[in-house]
Amino acid sequence: MLSKHKITLKQRIVSKLENNYLFVIGWLIVGTVAIGITLSTPVSWLAIKYKETLGNIPMQYKKLESLSANVHISNFVNALGNPAIVNSIEKESLKDYVFVNKYYYVDVLTNEDGKVLSFAVTARDKQFKPAFELPPISENGKPLKITLNVSTLGDISPLIEEGYGGSTHPTCTTMFGVRRFWYFEGLYDGNPDNYQSVYYGINDAGYLDMDLISDLANKIGSMSSDCRDVPNEFRNGVRVNTFMITAPFEFMALESSKAAQIKFGVDSDEVRVIK
Repeated sequence: MLSKHKITLKQRIVSKLENNYLFVIGWLIVGTVAIGITLSTPVSWLAIKYKETLGNIPMQYKKLESLSANVHISNFVNALGNPAIVNSIEKESLKDYVFVNKYYYVDVLTNEDGKVLSFAVTARDKQFKPAFELPPISENGKPLKITLNVSTLGDISPLIEEGYGGSTHPTCTTMFGVRRFWYFEGLYDGNPDNYQSVYYGINDAGYLDMDLISDLANKIGSMSSDCRDVPNEFRNGVRVNTFMITAPFEFMALESSKAAQIKFGVDSDEVRVIK
C-alpha cells in the first residue's frame, strides 16, 4: 500500500510562489537588472579608461577648437576649468590667466572687463598635435592650418606669403638668456586677416628640440627681430609648439604693451612646478 507523501510548509510556499506570475516576473526583472549591472561594470570601466587615455587627446583637441579671442574669459573657464594662475598687470589694466593641462598650457590676456584680448596654446607633450586655422588664408581653397609639434617654421611662412600673393611677410622675434628663451614669428595684415594678429613659434615651457635651440642661440646671439638672422636649418628643423592669436583690432594695444612684449604664451618659471 502506497503511503502519501507529506508536503512540508516550505514546499507549499515555494509551489504557491512558482504559480504566482507576478512573483516570477518580478524575479526575472531583478535577475535581468543584476546581469546588466554585472556586464555594464567592465563596460563603464573601459569607457572611463578610454576617456583617460586614447580618448582624452581628441577630447582636448575639441576643447581647444572651441576657444576664441574677443569673448569673455568665462568661455575659457567653461571649456578648460578654473585657471591655475591669475596675474593682475595693473599698469596695463590687464589680467593674465594660465590654464594647465598635462598635454598643454593656455595663456590668456584679458582687459579689466574680462574680454579676451589674446590667447596662446603651448604643447607640453610630443604626441599632442592640435591644429589651428589662420583666418582667412587658404591653401588651394582649404584653410591654412598650423599644427603644433608637426608644422615647422619653414613650412608655415611660404604658405602665408603665397596665400597673400607675396604681399605679407612674417616678423621674427627671438630672446635667448642664460636659461630662458623663446622664438616666434608674427603676422598682421588688416582686413584679410580679420584685423587679428597671429603668432607661432617656440616657448621654453613646451616640448622642443634643445639641440636646435642651442644652435640658434650660438648663431644669432641673445636678441634679434630680423628674420634674416635666422638660419634656414633652424627654420626648417624646428617644429612650433605654440600658437597665439589676438582679438580683432587689438594688435596695436598688445604690441605697445610691455606685458605683451615679454609674453609669448606661458612663463616657464611660473608653470615649471605645476603638474
